[in-house]
Order: sequence, then C-alpha cells, then structure tokens
Amino acid sequence: MLPEVQKELRVTKYQQKQIQAGMTTMPQGGAAPTMTDMTSMMANMDAQTLAPLNPDQLARLNELWLQYEGPRVVQDKTVADKLQLTDDQKSKIGAIWDSYQTMAMDKMQHMHVGSTMNGVKKAMKEANEATMALLTPDQVKALTEMEGKPFKFRTAKQM
Repeated sequence: MLPEVQKELRVTKYQQKQIQAGMTTMPQGGAAPTMTDMTSMMANMDAQTLAPLNPDQLARLNELWLQYEGPRVVQDKTVADKLQLTDDQKSKIGAIWDSYQTMAMDKMQHMHVGSTMNGVKKAMKEANEATMALLTPDQVKALTEMEGKPFKFRTAKQM
C-alpha cells in the first residue's frame, strides 16, 4: 500500500483497483473470529490482493519485503530453507527475537506520554546485529542477493 512501493513495482491504476478490492474481502460484524479463521481470512485476502501483480512485480515485492523486515526475516521458513540455516542457528535466532519481542512489549506497555521508542530501536538494532553475526559469510551473501537492488523506504517522519 505504500506509494513508493507501488511506484517501484510500477503498479497500474487497474491493478490498484484490483488490489483495493482484494483488501475489502474481510468479513465485517458477527462473532469474533478464531485464530484459525483469522489466518485463513488473511491468507485469502493476501491471495486476492497479490493476484493482480505479474511475476516480475511479485518477485520485486518479495525482495522489498526482505529488505523491509531486515535480519529477522531469516525466521521465515522459506527464507531459512533457502539460506540452509542449521537447527542451532534457528534456535539461537528464535531466542534473540523472542527476547526482543518480550522486551519491546514490556517497554510499550510501560511507556509514558512523551517518551520515545529509542530503547526499542536500540534493542532491535542489537537483535539485527546478533542475528547477522550468526550467519555464515555465504548465508549473508545469499540473503543480500535475495534482497535484490537496494530500496529506500520512507521513514515515519517522512510520511
């Protein structure tokens, strides 16, 4: 949905309309959905939303997703498999991100009005660095190649 990503993907007006239509498929009202229902609905919405994109657009979108997510993306099964992460690497990386998530949630719950996210940002930077340190040089190279041409996302201050 980010305008700069749409521009990078060269999404046409027709594709934009189709994507918007795919995003409106979530049911409204009724009983609260279960986690299984939500997972199914999100997968269906993703499929409908991405359907208008051609293979080149989908490939670039995947590259952008990898860049946007940063090193934590290696937890994704498909990415981990492509990088041939060992069980030991997966376990250590999982522990890094579990620890980060616990800390971030705690910080957000106890955040005071006017405070910044500097502690969370610092912890994320440390988790990113720790994750990359666990990868072999060949895995780092493969991840960099999977990310494709570097893309500059706008920061929250620019939006």
